[in-house]
Amino acid sequence: MNSFILPIFWCRILLLWGGICTGQRVVDIVTSSYPDNVLQVPVYQGSGNINVRLSEIAQTNGVEVTCRSLSVDVGVTNITFQNVTIPVGEQRHTIPFNIISAGRVTEVQCAGQSTNGGTQYQTASSVGQNGYLQVTRRPTVSLCSDVVIVPMDPAIVRKVGVLFSESVVSNPVTLNCSVISPLRAGSIPMRLTFNATTVPLSTRRVNVSYVLESEGDPVIVGCWASSDSTTIPQYTKNTSRGDTAVFMYQVPQATFVPASITSLGRTTFARTVSYLVLESPATDVTEFHCTFRNTSQASVCTGSLSITSSLDLNSVTVELVTTNMTFEIGDYYKPLMVQVNGSSTERDQRLLDVTCCRKSVDPKYFVLATTLSLWIDVYPSVQFDWDNIT
Repeated sequence: MNSFILPIFWCRILLLWGGICTGQRVVDIVTSSYPDNVLQVPVYQGSGNINVRLSEIAQTNGVEVTCRSLSVDVGVTNITFQNVTIPVGEQRHTIPFNIISAGRVTEVQCAGQSTNGGTQYQTASSVGQNGYLQVTRRPTVSLCSDVVIVPMDPAIVRKVGVLFSESVVSNPVTLNCSVISPLRAGSIPMRLTFNATTVPLSTRRVNVSYVLESEGDPVIVGCWASSDSTTIPQYTKNTSRGDTAVFMYQVPQATFVPASITSLGRTTFARTVSYLVLESPATDVTEFHCTFRNTSQASVCTGSLSITSSLDLNSVTVELVTTNMTFEIGDYYKPLMVQVNGSSTERDQRLLDVTCCRKSVDPKYFVLATTLSLWIDVYPSVQFDWDNIT
């Protein structure tokens, strides 16, 4: 009985230490001290090491350890290992590797072979606990917001938050931001100047100040960082640009008053008026184009605007009388007229939207759109017999 229980006892002890209970001497990869048991190494380091442990101390001969990656798919971490001989009397060692490219997590396996003809470790039977390793891509810097509203008040100090994908280590970095391009081709972009910022160690987020040199249409801004060290730079100008942001002015409101018309319907003719009102008077000639839009339809203000000015509903025509509104400098409201013409053969009820899109060079109203909701209720004419009315 004791001869049976004793091997089980030592087997459990071996399992607790991370070994494989097979009776064979094996080489285990040790990654238990890393988050999620995955060793992560940044690509800019160029190389790294993994820790291995022999299930049994090397005795008469040294043990040559060879490691390899089990994953070879596109996009997976690509590394090459160096063979290392663990000397007699030792059990733990580090195995160096060179980085080929960053990518997803790869599974790594190691085996050992006793040197000088020794038989303690055999390559074919010494594969132990596998490990997981990932070479992470070069760190980047990104603007914290997708859209940044540029204050118009000159008294306001303009700043924007920038986030580093990993904390600055080893050497400080210099952070720069600039306008990459206008948001739309052919526009007159605003001009912004950003101050270069020195970012100290252990930093992940900073605020960068900037100056509005001249007003204009929205622009796309990007940032990058350069490590002060040229030996193993953590951040480089060519690889560190992350997510960009759109810089634009606060878009004023343009609303219909009233914003909805609950019932527009008659037997022969009906007309209604709503007013498109700007939050503040136009600072330049500002033109809006208006069109009918189905309530389930996506925004019509992107790309080329197709105008639908009339709809046929059971012999009745709903007509958008106003399809263009031009606000001169100082104007802040314009009327929009919708009318129903014709005689319906049956009752028809439906909800329609009128959407007006800004079409002007005034950057203050860039990509501005607003919608008026119409509840249409048309019904057949009712004939009265006037001779029989009492």
